[in-house]
Amino acid sequence: MLVLVLPVGVGSAGTTEAAVPPGIMDPLSIPKWVNQITGPPPVYVSTPVYDEGGQLVSWDYRVEMTELDQQVLPAPLPKTHVWGYSGYAKDSVTGEYLGLVANSPGPSFESVKGIPVNVEWVNSI
Repeated sequence: MLVLVLPVGVGSAGTTEAAVPPGIMDPLSIPKWVNQITGPPPVYVSTPVYDEGGQLVSWDYRVEMTELDQQVLPAPLPKTHVWGYSGYAKDSVTGEYLGLVANSPGPSFESVKGIPVNVEWVNSI
């Protein structure tokens, strides 16, 4: 049997709380519910694939799984090291090309009923 023993201290209000180990951020110091979602996620840009007759047969995507630093906690707290996804994307509302986008969670995919979607997943972690 494995037993984990954590140091316990008495808080300012007389409550018992576990001490925060060195190098670990105290979760009680992080402001809650301050980051706003700014809108829908971007959309990956597909490569359309056509047959000899010019008919669209599939939409192909290439998505790379990668490591990155992203602002998850409210600023000015430090960025968080995360595993995310990168690929060429566009704004899901305006259609404006955004270039290479890397974040977590990654952009979404567009699809049309009856047209296959092929995703090449590249592991760069």
